[in-house]
Amino acid sequence: MSDKFSEFLTPDNAVLAMIDHQTGLLASVRDIQPETLRKNINGLTNMAKTAGIPSVVTASLSEGPNGPILSDITNVLGDT
Repeated sequence: MSDKFSEFLTPDNAVLAMIDHQTGLLASVRDIQPETLRKNINGLTNMAKTAGIPSVVTASLSEGPNGPILSDITNVLGDT
């Protein structure tokens, strides 16, 4: 019997959700250095692509004041 609370993540039971990772919002992050955040985003997106994990990337208003989705994401996962 499978225990849904302790199974390993796989492409069949996981999804990477990148919500509002926009260029304009990066400037307002205060609890982590922007370069560290970029490295974390790159690692996460590369892991998802390598593992074949489906990804959902959203932006509140990509042509508004918050700007487009970070190129660090679209370069790895494609333009969504």
